[in-house]
Amino acid sequence: MEIRDFYYHLMVEGADEFAIIMLDPEGRVASWNRGAERITGYTREEILGQFISRLFPPEDVWQHEQELRQARTEGRGAHEGWYLRKDGRRFWGSGVVTPIRDTDGRLAGFSKIMRDITDRKRFEDQLAHKARELANINAELEQFAAVVSHDLRSPLLAIAGCAQLLREQFAEQLAGEGAELISMIQDGVNRMGLIIKDLLAFARATPARDRVEEVDMNEVLSKALSDLNEPVAESGAVITHDPLPRVMGNANQLGQVLNNLIGNAIKYRSGEPPRIHVSAGERERDWEFSVRDNGIGIDPAHFERIFAIFQRLHEDGRYAGSGVGLAICKKIVEHHQGRIWLDSQPGRGSTFFFTVPKQTDGPGI
Repeated sequence: MEIRDFYYHLMVEGADEFAIIMLDPEGRVASWNRGAERITGYTREEILGQFISRLFPPEDVWQHEQELRQARTEGRGAHEGWYLRKDGRRFWGSGVVTPIRDTDGRLAGFSKIMRDITDRKRFEDQLAHKARELANINAELEQFAAVVSHDLRSPLLAIAGCAQLLREQFAEQLAGEGAELISMIQDGVNRMGLIIKDLLAFARATPARDRVEEVDMNEVLSKALSDLNEPVAESGAVITHDPLPRVMGNANQLGQVLNNLIGNAIKYRSGEPPRIHVSAGERERDWEFSVRDNGIGIDPAHFERIFAIFQRLHEDGRYAGSGVGLAICKKIVEHHQGRIWLDSQPGRGSTFFFTVPKQTDGPGI
């Protein structure tokens, strides 16, 4: 045996994790390493000269034939699926077949390298099962939120109607403290209505609702600004932006992120008109977007808290809202496999950042 063949033999026999098998042109086993013995349970003496198709379940033998045919015609055949051990137990294997040709180009046989990936397959199946369970839970939660919001709106409308009727028909009798109590009822009804509306929006911010596609963020921003036309005009806000990239994502949901961030920048403005700038920077793996404003700013101690649902920093009634907007932004960005954070100081404005990966499996994943 030449020294080159000796080392090749050592390498093949030492590859315990892989079955390295040589086949003749008809698919019979010509060589069988220790890895093949460990994975299949067949010894070298038991399998030499046997057709390799015996490792395939009867219903899948055609895949073995296709694997050899593909190797002959395309230079490589591959198969991932169920194989049979000697004792009849199945394992999930991944195999690659390569043709071996002599110096005249005639087919001399095949080499097959195979690995037992049953554990990986089981893990992937568990992940897929969990993903289906989560999708079902999300759908159930959305349906629950829709039903609850509908059921809660009816009594709220009745309360609002009664309060308005009392105000209109008994205005003189309810002067002073009575009128103030009616106003408190109406304010409470309006706030509860807003909470219900925002809770439903949070439940609907799920990845399964819309498809993922290439999105022009310039168009997404234009639509968001159109939706914010009234508060922009009322506040005198000046909104500028750099050219924005195209990303893979969901236009409706990414638009909701920009809408909420710009809307917050307008809402939490300082004494001067809002100045808001939207930009994007390219990183190695993602696009990093930013929304910068000159508003009242946020104490760093509250950076984590503000992304939690129903968490509001201002409970004195100066600013409308239910504390759901940033929670929705976080949920959407994370569904896009990105992250969201901010940089801010009280009185010095805020900059919110979020990322969208350049390559993504899509929301929900």
